[in-house]
Amino acid sequence: MHRKIRIFSAHCEIKIFSAKSAMASVYRDLESMRPQLFRLASEANENNDELMGVLRLTDEVNRVINVVKDKYPDVVELSK
Repeated sequence: MHRKIRIFSAHCEIKIFSAKSAMASVYRDLESMRPQLFRLASEANENNDELMGVLRLTDEVNRVINVVKDKYPDVVELSK
């Protein structure tokens, strides 16, 4: 019985690490996307609808980044 519990526990740890690795990858991608979004916003100033879309996307990216920083600091460290 203890062996099965250890195997299950190890399996869960692998799954958690895999999930955190995936989150770290997404976090890294979002961080690298931010400068591109700022550039797009500056280029979209003639088209108000396009600018609003870029600004909404920028807000959403920033929101996700801040949630990860607040709730999952280990994921931020893993992303480095």
